Amino acid sequence: MKVKVRLFAKLKEKYGFECKEMEVNSIEELLSKFEGVALIALNGELLTSKDVKLRDGDTVDLMPPFSGG
Repeated sequence: MKVKVRLFAKLKEKYGFECKEMEVNSIEELLSKFEGVALIALNGELLTSKDVKLRDGDTVDLMPPFSGG
């Protein structure tokens, strides 16, 4: 299925894109393509589990670890 993948901060710099449609069947398959992901949001809601079913047209946001102080 096709999902819209949006990368933020260092992930965007590392992989060279901000938003792209990708063909994947699961969150696990998607994550296997990216290193350094700390937070995942599906259609604007943070995921607490990777065991969710993707649907055509979903938007998945991938975010690296954040630090600050």
